Amino acid sequence: LEEAIKNLSKKGFIESKNVLDEAEDVFQRVSDISNVHIIYRYARVLTEKAEMTHDAHQKHELLHHAKALMKKALELEPSQGISALHKWAGILLTKLGDLEKKH
Repeated sequence: LEEAIKNLSKKGFIESKNVLDEAEDVFQRVSDISNVHIIYRYARVLTEKAEMTHDAHQKHELLHHAKALMKKALELEPSQGISALHKWAGILLTKLGDLEKKH
């Protein structure tokens, strides 16, 4: 978990499918934990994986799963806020909007 969080602490996009796959595996195992940092990073992983896939159905599924996670993260967000959470929520919603315009 620590390694996955460390890899996702980078400000830019992750360009390694292996890093994203490993992070997704880790986050799936702890997805029942109500920790805003884990949940939004899991949503980020799914958002980035969606960007890498060329399969429209898989992209749709990944982005909608990420949206559900992001909603949960926003509900758990502490009062002082988490800027990275809002950054990735914006990126996710933009990608989801772009996908839905195409269909």
